[in-house]
Amino acid sequence: MPASTEFPGGQVAEHTSAEDLLKKFSYRELADATDSFSENHSLGIGDFGDVYRGSLPSGEVVAIKKLKCKQDGEQKEELENQIKDVGSVSHPNLVKLVGYCREKANRLLVLEFVPNKSLKFHLSDEKKRSELKWSTRMEIALGSARGLAYLHEQCNPKIIHRDIKSDNILLDNNFKSKVADFGLAKIFPEINIRHIDKREDTIYTDPEISDDPEISDEKLDIYSFGVILLELISGRRIYESDLDIVNWAKPLMTKGDSINVNYKNLVDSTLKEDYDQIEMLSIIYCAAASLYSPSSKLRPTMGQIVRTLEGKMPHKELWVVEGTQSASNDDIAYKLKTYTYSELAHATKSFTQGRQLGNGGFGSVYRGSLPRGKDVAIKKLYHQDSGQDQEEFEKEVNAVGNVHHGNLVKLVGYCNENSDRLLVLEFVTNKSLRDHLNDGRSNLKWSVRMKIAKGCAKGLAYLHEECNSKIIHRDIKAENILLDENYKPKIADFGLAKFFPITNSVTHISSHWKGTNVYADPENYNTQQGESIQQLSDKSDVYSFGVVLLELISGRKINDEHQVDIVKWAKPLMIKGDSVEINYSSLVDSTLKGHYDEKEMEIMIYCAAASVYRPAKLRPRMKQIVEALEGKMSPSELWAVQDVKFISRKPNELELQRPSLLEKFDFDLLAEAAGHFSGERRLRRHGSCEVYEGELPGSDQRKVAIKKLDYMSFKQNKEEFEKEIMAISNVNHRNIVNLIGYCSDEEDNRLLVFEFVANNSLKFHLHENGGSTIDWTRRMEIAKGAARGLKYMHEDSGHKILHLYVKSDNILFDDKFIPKLAEFGSAKIFPDSLTHLSISKFKQNSGYMAPEYQSTIKLTDKLDIYSFGVILLELITGKQPFGHFSGPNDMVNWAKPLLSQSLLEGKDKLDFVDEKLQEYNTEQMDRMIACVLACVDDDPQRRPRMSQILDVLEGNKSLKETIKFLNLNQMKSGN
Repeated sequence: MPASTEFPGGQVAEHTSAEDLLKKFSYRELADATDSFSENHSLGIGDFGDVYRGSLPSGEVVAIKKLKCKQDGEQKEELENQIKDVGSVSHPNLVKLVGYCREKANRLLVLEFVPNKSLKFHLSDEKKRSELKWSTRMEIALGSARGLAYLHEQCNPKIIHRDIKSDNILLDNNFKSKVADFGLAKIFPEINIRHIDKREDTIYTDPEISDDPEISDEKLDIYSFGVILLELISGRRIYESDLDIVNWAKPLMTKGDSINVNYKNLVDSTLKEDYDQIEMLSIIYCAAASLYSPSSKLRPTMGQIVRTLEGKMPHKELWVVEGTQSASNDDIAYKLKTYTYSELAHATKSFTQGRQLGNGGFGSVYRGSLPRGKDVAIKKLYHQDSGQDQEEFEKEVNAVGNVHHGNLVKLVGYCNENSDRLLVLEFVTNKSLRDHLNDGRSNLKWSVRMKIAKGCAKGLAYLHEECNSKIIHRDIKAENILLDENYKPKIADFGLAKFFPITNSVTHISSHWKGTNVYADPENYNTQQGESIQQLSDKSDVYSFGVVLLELISGRKINDEHQVDIVKWAKPLMIKGDSVEINYSSLVDSTLKGHYDEKEMEIMIYCAAASVYRPAKLRPRMKQIVEALEGKMSPSELWAVQDVKFISRKPNELELQRPSLLEKFDFDLLAEAAGHFSGERRLRRHGSCEVYEGELPGSDQRKVAIKKLDYMSFKQNKEEFEKEIMAISNVNHRNIVNLIGYCSDEEDNRLLVFEFVANNSLKFHLHENGGSTIDWTRRMEIAKGAARGLKYMHEDSGHKILHLYVKSDNILFDDKFIPKLAEFGSAKIFPDSLTHLSISKFKQNSGYMAPEYQSTIKLTDKLDIYSFGVILLELITGKQPFGHFSGPNDMVNWAKPLLSQSLLEGKDKLDFVDEKLQEYNTEQMDRMIACVLACVDDDPQRRPRMSQILDVLEGNKSLKETIKFLNLNQMKSGN
């Protein structure tokens, strides 16, 4: 029998494998079913294809979508796997996928036939609308919301619809709503649905992210669903009288920062005021929060909309003006239930010892049986003089009650009666990881251990990074990892520190330890007046999780009979010198008998090593550990060789400055930081890539420059891109813009995050700043600083890095006017062939590109040398490199004879020196002229290295020595 899930409202959906659900049809079968796709059978035309009514030989009526989109190079097997993924999705409010055809170039989907047309059809004129009574509209809204909530929050992975509109809400004969066309963006990821040219359809598009159609986010669906709610409320077309429905409705629903409804003008007149006022207010709040929240981050989840429409969540909680919502993006939560003390005493038979499951730092846990036979775990909290009154306690309980994740023990309800405080929790049947490690390790096969590690990591990552206010567990240990009957792990006791805000003692949580608590992070585990204190830090949780991984790897007890803890025991078996070097035979649990996946074992060991043996500030985040365990991130990235030296240092030495590491950012975080890449945040364009000003979240609100790479120009896979990023990750020089981090994800988002350099560019100050003058001393310092940066890249960085974009736009200044080279490393980040394409755009009419590139298309450091010579020429002349010069169009060919005559023949410099320079040092000017002539030599082999140029600019040679040093003594005027 297939498994089933009960949805809110008592609906049941069956979970059946795609193989059981989907039938594969031949093209001939579907052509016969539709009379060769006769117009008489046409049901409509969609963005993905035309839809026909078909009759199968069994008599079943279906809708057949004949797809018109192509997938160049798409493998048949790949496409079928994607179709099967969507085919396994089953919900009463989703149009069911029955089967498909994939035959040569023909691709068709066979779908459940929904007979009563679309919501748009029934809203299309006054007569049809008048037949849509309020109760029907409410059911349509609720059913559609349930279907979308299922796609967003119960499918794995989540499915974003991306084309929610009233055409895609179909109605059966009972006006039950079914969402159509879900999953088509998954089957055809290359299709950008939001390119639709039809004016009306664009009203459903979220304006906050319409400038970036690559974003695939459930908040986009929520915005579109809000438009549908407006249609149901008002009966208005989405575009009337040159005004779209979203802008029309806003003044009728909101005023300032609050909801203020003008019912008379907002609500559909065909309803004749025959509607439930509470339901109407709920649906209005859902629409307003979906459409008019200050940012997409503040929009509700579909789960919250469902609960509001069902009357299980107060509608006012949806409207958030400042801060964040109380509930998480991951939950379809159930409202916490309050219990009386007598109810819970009865459920546990007065807390009899026979019902006790265990003791913890906060209280004793009992198995309880609620009415209808539901088993729960009831935690009877110890009496604490915490200073919390009942109202504060309930506030904290409800905050934790809104946290929901498949790998966290769910809080069901609570009791807060006089001095009795109890928590009612989900009952997890298969005891704790500690029980299985102590008594039944042989039952923990390797696949089960990996499953436990991944699940726990996901649960902790959710607490740290996805809850609206970060939750630090503070007591991660094998006892607090519970297992269900399928060995799915669930973390218990999270959030308990919230109930006891004035105490930081770990020992009251971690029960009684002989000697040191092995799970406690030694960096933050200090003794104050004889009491052990644990600082609140997510990195402390990471340390504790690393200890759990060591237990899973080794099967060893955390303290043996000789009091050698597992952390000290494992270190020499995992770490040698400055690298991870594993002694598998001594480290890995012997009960596994060698039956484990070697790659997975290596990954888990790296995760444990990085979590336990690195200083707190250099440990990975839980999200990075999840990526590593899932094979989405190289485990070696978690471990940086140069950081190992900090492991053996004393704690006070750890506070010394540490080497900076690249941080991997989430796309959503960077999009938010850059104002969703709005034009107002745009700093400059580099090739086909835009650079935006961003502000990272956190206490310091650090400013950064975020470069959004154009994936269509640089189609590197994720691994290749990240490999090249790592190659330039250690570049660190005061005259180079520092690379802070990057984003590289499966959605093909590629971004680079650089330090923000505040004082604009050389081009701005030299050519565009209203004629302001940069004096000679500063020009010399700019030349030397830029030369130092290039010398470091070419000769001192450990492996030669070509810049390839040396120009005055890419020399930036900080607030002390120190020059910094921007946009370095392009040749490392992108394959040579692609860089050629980008370079070809750069060279056209720029004046910076060496002449030999057009014929050779070879990338060498001599290209940078030439470009640097052009920079020096700009500093000397104050002119831009390409424009109207007497004779040649470019500055180099105009200036070379003048510079040569001045340097070698002693002619006057008035013909080429910047008129704005009131005075300059003649000797320094001659040295710079010599560098220009050497750098822009037509023969790249005669151009000097950057170290030679810097030597000259710094005045280490006389002019006579310089001319000989740079091989200029044979140069003739005009060469």
